[in-house]
Amino acid sequence: MHTKPKAKATHIATKTDTREATQRVLLILLVFALVIVTRDAHLRFQNLWKKGFEIISAVDKIEESKAEKRVSNNYTRSIREGDTTVEQLPLLTAPPLQLPLTTVASTEAPLRVTNLVQNGPDLGKKELDQLIQNMSVYEYRACCGLGHRLVRQAAAYHAAHKLGHRLNVNWGFCDPSNKSQDIFDELFRPENITELQTYVTSYERGEFHFAANEVPGYIKTKQCNPENLESDYNMYTELRSRYRKRDLVNAFVQANFAGKLVLGIHIRAGNGETGDFTKKNRGISSPEAYTRNVSNHILTFLNQAKKHDGQQPLSPPVLYIATDTARYIDLFRKELEGKIPVVHWEQEKEAEGSGVFLGQEQKKVDKDKCLQKWNDMLIDAMLLASADVLIAGQFSSFSQAIPFALVMGRPRNERKVPQAFCELSFEAIEFDCHEDKVEWCKNTKHKVSLRTLNPTNGWESFLKHYGMEQ
Repeated sequence: MHTKPKAKATHIATKTDTREATQRVLLILLVFALVIVTRDAHLRFQNLWKKGFEIISAVDKIEESKAEKRVSNNYTRSIREGDTTVEQLPLLTAPPLQLPLTTVASTEAPLRVTNLVQNGPDLGKKELDQLIQNMSVYEYRACCGLGHRLVRQAAAYHAAHKLGHRLNVNWGFCDPSNKSQDIFDELFRPENITELQTYVTSYERGEFHFAANEVPGYIKTKQCNPENLESDYNMYTELRSRYRKRDLVNAFVQANFAGKLVLGIHIRAGNGETGDFTKKNRGISSPEAYTRNVSNHILTFLNQAKKHDGQQPLSPPVLYIATDTARYIDLFRKELEGKIPVVHWEQEKEAEGSGVFLGQEQKKVDKDKCLQKWNDMLIDAMLLASADVLIAGQFSSFSQAIPFALVMGRPRNERKVPQAFCELSFEAIEFDCHEDKVEWCKNTKHKVSLRTLNPTNGWESFLKHYGMEQ
């Protein structure tokens, strides 16, 4: 009677032990499985990480390839659409700057463009493709405000011509989600096909290099190189002739400047801009006092100025104002009422005190408004460049770009007054005028934003940066 309960207890114990053992085995198998899965996931993650870097590298290469193809596509599109002639405008003109190459010549002579452009617009697709394939390209990728990018683009222009490369310009997009056309291409038409002969290198085929913002080997210095100044003049002359809204500029000049002594002033007051602009103390503390001082300087300048041949009186004056702060237009009209008429380019200004379009924090606007802002800035620059006397209200690369180059590049025997560029000190206390570009660069009391090839080792540094050392 006692043996049966013992047997039953043993049976129960054995069953419990088996279940626990099974659970332990399952737990061990589960842990083992998790280890395998985790290890596999880790390996997968490593592979994905590695693959990500490979994709990023591949995208970079694709972007460079697209940049090269964009050159070809832009030319093909413009030529197929018949955009092959340059309108002759009553503006200053100059041939492309011819600079000697300082690199080693290739033993294999590239296809000479002069052999392809003899037929002009009848250039066939095969010949055009050959032409494009033989172009070497130097691409400039810009940033920031108009003056900032133009003075640096001028350095890229000089370097590209010195290399014998075509300069391709990238200004970004008004609508980043629709990269169909670069801002620069929206504003300027392509070069004439006959201008391509400047861009085929005489020592190497199909080269592609680029610079972003600054160009290696070029610096700010008061030892301006006449070669760079001449190159700047050529680039800005070319841009003026290619500007898509040049008819608006010419119409304004005809209506407001004809028969007048035009004084053009650029006032970079900031319109409440903060950040770097404020840190550099570039604002104007008292707009009324500033306007009064500038007006007195202008009236004194006109009283003292004489036509440089000493025979004819000065033409009636007119003051053109380009400014980022709208209130200065009314201030100058009030101050100069009955003395000098004041004109400006009608445009939508930013609300008072809200900064500027291309300030530290760029405002998000739709594409049409974005392009209109760019055009307003360029028209202001082109109209300042049409003045007889350019006045820099205070330091700004905007004044030293298109306006300075074209006003001071005008031959002296074509000027109405010899001193064509004047600068105002902080708060307009001093007023200094100049008649020579190199003299200004050396003696100006203000900063120089123009880029010049470093006279010490600039070109060697440029070539070394791109692995093109001699």
